[in-house]
Amino acid sequence: MATTSRIPRKIADFSPYINDTTAYLASTEMPVAFKKNSAEATAPVPLPITNWQRLGLLQTEFTLWKNYLDDWTPLYPQYTQKKEKRTTSIKDQLLEVQEEFIDFAQPLLNRIQYSPNAVMQDYEVFNIKGGTLRDDVPSRSHTPIDLEVKFSMKPIGGSKVKFSCNAIEEGNRAGIPDVADAVEVYYKVGDPVPNNYGECPTNYISTKAIFTLTLPADSEGKKIYAFCRWIVLSDPGRSGPFSSMNRVVVA
Repeated sequence: MATTSRIPRKIADFSPYINDTTAYLASTEMPVAFKKNSAEATAPVPLPITNWQRLGLLQTEFTLWKNYLDDWTPLYPQYTQKKEKRTTSIKDQLLEVQEEFIDFAQPLLNRIQYSPNAVMQDYEVFNIKGGTLRDDVPSRSHTPIDLEVKFSMKPIGGSKVKFSCNAIEEGNRAGIPDVADAVEVYYKVGDPVPNNYGECPTNYISTKAIFTLTLPADSEGKKIYAFCRWIVLSDPGRSGPFSSMNRVVVA
């Protein structure tokens, strides 16, 4: 059962928690147990990756996690000054950030707890005590996805582009196949034309087959070039092949 006791309620305890977990998620230094199990897998997880990627978080989720730390950081030193210099306003602001973070992070901690890539070190860092701590990644299928993404892009104005994705082998109706749980897009706005996804500077992950990308305002009139693939958020090593490139003029 989920419990907010994972996240400290005391301000003095919460501060190191949000600092340490943010740094841990951003790190590409993998736990030893995970590296060992990944190396022995049939399809090893490609390294380096960050811990937030390994544990199945979205880039937007990690960014929000870090944003809470950015909100917390300038306030906490003011709170730690002598009591006579503290103000109720500072404490109230800290408590507001803390409460919002708890509401935001608790569902993510539940996902981390049940991630097939989670190991004992993760549980210790995030103070997760609701499951069995383990040093081994449980056995699971490492078979890479062999389905390719078929997708369309439609400019809808305001520098927005609507994507619709489906698996080539599963008809024309938009949808994410059972073997995946998200679609990843690598894209580039403007010339020169990229030769492959590696030349696209930006990526985006959607857990829905139909979604909208909002591009910078100066993208209007330029072409967007995109490649897509199916991914398993908790097991990046199973990611499918990239599609052929698609392009459209942004409106």
